[in-house]
Amino acid sequence: MSFFIGEFVKIATTIALVGAVVWLYHDLNWPAFIVSFIVVLKSYIILLFRHRS
Repeated sequence: MSFFIGEFVKIATTIALVGAVVWLYHDLNWPAFIVSFIVVLKSYIILLFRHRS
């Protein structure tokens, strides 16, 4: 049960931070923000491939 609570907290924090970015930065470069967000979310896959080399 603590795993699900931790995952909920992580998702809620992510949504809150994205909302804060949208609210505070009106002249946001959306393509750069979305691409960097995806890269950060998928960075663990890059680290797994890098670790095997």
